[in-house]
Amino acid sequence: MADLIVRANRGPVAVLTLSAPPSNALTPAVRAALIAALDAVAGDPAVAAVVLAAAPPGYPAGADLAEFDHPADPPLSDLCAAVERCPRPVVAALQGAALGSGFDLALACHYRVAHPDVRMGFPEIGLGVVPRGGGTQRLPRLAGAGAALDLLLGGVPVTAETAQTLRIVDGLGPDGPGFLGYAVAFAERLATTGARARPVSDRRDGLADGRAYMAEVVARRRAVRGEPVLAATRIVDCVEAALLMPFDQGLEAEQAAFEDCAQSAESRALRHVVLAERRAARTMTAAIGRGALPDRVAVTGGGEDTAQLAVTCLEAGLEVTIVEDDLPGLEARVAQVDRLCEGAIARGQLTEAERDTWLDRLSGAVDPATLADDPLVLAVLPASLDDAGAGAAVARVAAAAAPEATVGIVSRWHDLSPLNELPQASRVALFLPAVPGLRLVEIGATPRTGAAAVGVLAGLARRLGLTAIGCAARPGLVLGRMRAALHAVTDRLLEDGATPATIDAALTAHGLGAGPYRLRDAEGIDPATARLRRRAADARGLPASALESYLVELGWLGRVAGRGWYRYANGPGETADDPDLLSVLADERRELGLTARKVGADEIVARCMDALANEGARMVRLREVRAPSDIDLALLHGALFPRWRGGPMFAADAGGIPALERRLTRWGAGRDAAFWAPDPLITDLRKNGRDFAALNGD
Repeated sequence: MADLIVRANRGPVAVLTLSAPPSNALTPAVRAALIAALDAVAGDPAVAAVVLAAAPPGYPAGADLAEFDHPADPPLSDLCAAVERCPRPVVAALQGAALGSGFDLALACHYRVAHPDVRMGFPEIGLGVVPRGGGTQRLPRLAGAGAALDLLLGGVPVTAETAQTLRIVDGLGPDGPGFLGYAVAFAERLATTGARARPVSDRRDGLADGRAYMAEVVARRRAVRGEPVLAATRIVDCVEAALLMPFDQGLEAEQAAFEDCAQSAESRALRHVVLAERRAARTMTAAIGRGALPDRVAVTGGGEDTAQLAVTCLEAGLEVTIVEDDLPGLEARVAQVDRLCEGAIARGQLTEAERDTWLDRLSGAVDPATLADDPLVLAVLPASLDDAGAGAAVARVAAAAAPEATVGIVSRWHDLSPLNELPQASRVALFLPAVPGLRLVEIGATPRTGAAAVGVLAGLARRLGLTAIGCAARPGLVLGRMRAALHAVTDRLLEDGATPATIDAALTAHGLGAGPYRLRDAEGIDPATARLRRRAADARGLPASALESYLVELGWLGRVAGRGWYRYANGPGETADDPDLLSVLADERRELGLTARKVGADEIVARCMDALANEGARMVRLREVRAPSDIDLALLHGALFPRWRGGPMFAADAGGIPALERRLTRWGAGRDAAFWAPDPLITDLRKNGRDFAALNGD
């Protein structure tokens, strides 16, 4: 335990350094060791001041999620209390990222000096909880209600300079190795002048103007009204308590708020997402270690998707070569890149100087042999190609690429199982980024895809700033197949008597994006893509519906066309059902011999969530994904689920596997019995008293 805290005396100053690699996390052992070290310092008459520092990478950041459900002694609050009651002035020497418990520890110190590059903040709102080390009581005493609520509700860290402006830190130290010396000198001055301990609990700088303080509290309470995550409301309550209650009672209110939030469904979902992201990142990091990411990429295939992919790679700092079959095609693609850049400039997302830097790294070619010059080739397959044409295109690209090059195929719905037969199969995989603005990329591997190819594409995803998940190279990958299952259910519900507006309203109220029909209209219906998607759905046994085909025949191709599942006579915000579409639905019911019934919101949500869980179980059982949590990530980062819902696999666990199996059996008593039949994995989990979380691994 003693090795976790290293003590070094510098004259009258005792320097206590947290040394708990790799992250200096405030584990129970570290907390106990630091309390013991502080007790020893307090009993040493030769010590006049204390510097609390941390070995690289710096102050603790983050939280041990296991302690949310199984807290261990001593609690963080006891450590912070021990720091604050130390009879010697304690100076926090802040380096790295002092976040969460690390920021709580810093606020418990009597003084704070900061390295220029340090970041400080409370990300707990992202976990659905309030801080539990006194941060909601100490921070407002220093910075006032407005600044404290900005940090606590926003979850975004502040710089050292901003923290000084907010009275959070007392001095800015130098960059480089002289920072610790600066902190020691600061503490020595305190010792020389006879400065005493200065507990933040006694400070009232930020509480001085009670009227302004309460005005901020009232405004923020109004702003968070209706927030689904309980922590937002409870953070405002705690900051209010800092003004109205004695400090100790405020700490009790904070602890009670933390316990309430930690047990909420939303916090459990948010923690599940964080763990899922860490799990996926570890998997991708391991893959990256098996393949070197090049600085150059060739992009080919034609269409605006090719131009968008080129822009995405340019933004990440890569050199990009666009390869087309002829000069007109190349000129069209470069023009599309220019338009995309101009659009970004108009939106304030890009400067002209940055655009010029990007274009300096862009080149073009019309000779397919040029593909051999780049170690990474991304080939976009237009939806207009049938499977045979897509396979032939992939074969041509793979043959033209250098022998050691990785080939990433950008396609969602083509059946590329013939990839296994290519001589270059070991270096070919699917690489499918989500639409711009979303953070998901799916890497689809065939049975013959090599680890190095996956590693290169995983490295590219990281460089692009995207969350990557691995899966089998099947039509639709993960996000597409889950959405196909959702659409199959919602189209059936339309035939039963629901409408696009009632379905979208029910699912939006549950937290799902913009609703499936609004989303389908926003994306638009591409007839070629619709054919590929329908063929893949048929192959998977999803219920067939003629509704989308009707819309294609009518030319109702989505919002860009002025109508789709909705009619956009009044602009893109239309939410009312289109009477003409309702007539189409009535005709469809007559053809099917169905009588419209009232479909309630609860049934809509339950059927949709259960269908997603059942489809996800099938993917897990067939080992088409690494873990159930990757399915949740696909839907979260694919903008279908909010983080606070956790995803369909998490929701299935939360509601209970036995209950899921019973509902699926009940839904299957009507139409589509095969579709609703509980996947064998669900039955197996129920029999063995397990859930999807047990299959996630570490």
